Amino acid sequence: MVIDQQPAVEALTWMQESVHKYRVAPTPEEQADAQLSAFPNGRIAIVFGVRGSLGTFRSINSFTFDAAPLPKGPKGRVARLGLGMTSISRTCKIPDQAFTVLNFICSPEGQYLKISHGYAHPSRKSLVEEAWYKEFKTERSYSNRINTIFPDTLKRGEGRAITPHPREADVTSAIDPNLQALMRWSCPESSLFVAAPHGPLPAMAEAMPLTVSGREHTPRPRRR
Repeated sequence: MVIDQQPAVEALTWMQESVHKYRVAPTPEEQADAQLSAFPNGRIAIVFGVRGSLGTFRSINSFTFDAAPLPKGPKGRVARLGLGMTSISRTCKIPDQAFTVLNFICSPEGQYLKISHGYAHPSRKSLVEEAWYKEFKTERSYSNRINTIFPDTLKRGEGRAITPHPREADVTSAIDPNLQALMRWSCPESSLFVAAPHGPLPAMAEAMPLTVSGREHTPRPRRR
């Protein structure tokens, strides 16, 4: 497998430079530091999140916070959706009663009880205009954009869900370690791609070298 198309190269280069050149994004080691990476601790300026994150952000008491859409690139903006499903198991012994409960949860009344205290995002489009949702504020939130940014992103068609793949776990296990390695050191700004020998996906995770201009790249310490 080869990731060498120019848009992918540009995206990977931007990701890497944001860590090592511009120092606006954390290294994997910094992300692993719970005291540093936890937004409520006040040690980082920006964090990705969904409206359900307000359950955590409500504990903030030392600074105010606000929400904004993801940065817009030359070709637009795309946000990854964090989807949550409420379902009924096929082995449920009381499916009719379960459907009654599920139907209530999805109703305007059920959504109000579930969301009006600052958790999650309505599953009904009409409810994002209700005052109990749109005007909600936590004690330290700067504005009501914590409510409006997310539905506005959906209205603009910028939300995307990951397309399911039958071997998604294998693909992830092959690529993720190399993306982590990419974030641990600096490489030239161009011709960066991730390559691997042909073969079954599980084998790719074992030897998937990072390649720069056709040469295997040797890690070096991060510049400070």
